[in-house]
Amino acid sequence: MADFDAAILKLLEREDGQALKSGVLNLHKVKGDTGGWTIGGVARRKNPTWPGWKIVDQGERRLSVLMPYLKAFYRRKYWNRVRAGNMPEHVAVQLFLLAVVAGVGQAAITLQLAVGAVPDRQVGPKTLAKVRTMVVGRIIERMVLAEVMFYRDLANRSRSRRKFLRGWINRSTSGMDLHHTLTL
Repeated sequence: MADFDAAILKLLEREDGQALKSGVLNLHKVKGDTGGWTIGGVARRKNPTWPGWKIVDQGERRLSVLMPYLKAFYRRKYWNRVRAGNMPEHVAVQLFLLAVVAGVGQAAITLQLAVGAVPDRQVGPKTLAKVRTMVVGRIIERMVLAEVMFYRDLANRSRSRRKFLRGWINRSTSGMDLHHTLTL
C-alpha cells in the first residue's frame, strides 16, 4: 500500500522544489493567491494555527527542522482523511496531491468518479473496493481528466483564478506519467 513519506516528498517537490535540494524552505506570497504567506505549501491565512508558524516566525526555514510539522499537518489534514494509505501508491499520491490543492471533498469526488463509485465527498469502504478492482493507470487517467475539468470550471467561475489554470493543469497532468515512472 501507499507510503506517506514518498507522497510528502512529491508534494514538497511541487510546492517548493528547491527545498529538497537546498534543505531550506521558501516563505513566499503569490499575488492573487488568497492563502497569503506560504511555506512548504502551508498557507498562513488558511492554516493560522499550524504549530510550524511559531518556528517560521523565529526565522527558521530549514526543511530538517520544519519537516516533522509538515508531516503531521499533511498526514492529519489530507492523507488520513482521503484514506490514501489504503490504496495503491500511484492512486494515493495523485489523490493526496489533489486533496492539498482542491480540498478533501473534491479529491474524494474525483476518485469516486474515476472508479465509478457514488460521489459523496468521502472515501469509504465502497470507494476503496472499487479502487481495488481497477487497473491503476486507468484510475490515474480518469482522475486527471476529472481534475482538469474541475480546474477549468473553477477558472471559468472566477476571473482572479484564471492565472492559476495552467499551473493547476500542469500539476494534474504530471500524474499521467506517475504510473509509468513508478513500478506498478
